[in-house]
Amino acid sequence: GAIKEINVLVQDNKENAIDYHVSLADNPSESNKPIIISETIIDGLSLREIDKNIDFIAVSGVNHMRQAMKYVENNAVELSKRPFIIAMDNDKAGHAASVKWENLLDAHGMIHTRFDYSETEQHDLNDILTTDRDILSKSYESAIKLSKEKTWYNKKTKQLIDSIEK
Repeated sequence: GAIKEINVLVQDNKENAIDYHVSLADNPSESNKPIIISETIIDGLSLREIDKNIDFIAVSGVNHMRQAMKYVENNAVELSKRPFIIAMDNDKAGHAASVKWENLLDAHGMIHTRFDYSETEQHDLNDILTTDRDILSKSYESAIKLSKEKTWYNKKTKQLIDSIEK
């Protein structure tokens, strides 16, 4: 197939080089909006076209997730109040990567959902944006709604468990 996108990381210091991008609010623990985990920075920025205020963590493809996962793990306490929407590509490699993210987030008790690709044949967020912006908006809203429902459910479950333990 044709080359669709090229990720270039320009870094002046190889020792401190990172292969992911973090775009979070100044005080990420104070927000209740989901954090998007995207497969590339262009996918994260594609969602920013729909919601200018999203927070996202973008890896540099499914083969470059280790450092981003370590970042989430190292900041688990600060990020644990936030739900995550895993928006890896809708293909075999993206599904495998999503499972790895789900395992990491589960290990830290973090709420997460997957991005809803059910309305499209496209495989990544940028493709959806360039072919049908309304579908990207609708799919994003669906993911946000599911994230809110899951957050509410987890809160109610925790309250019930706490009341039983008293």
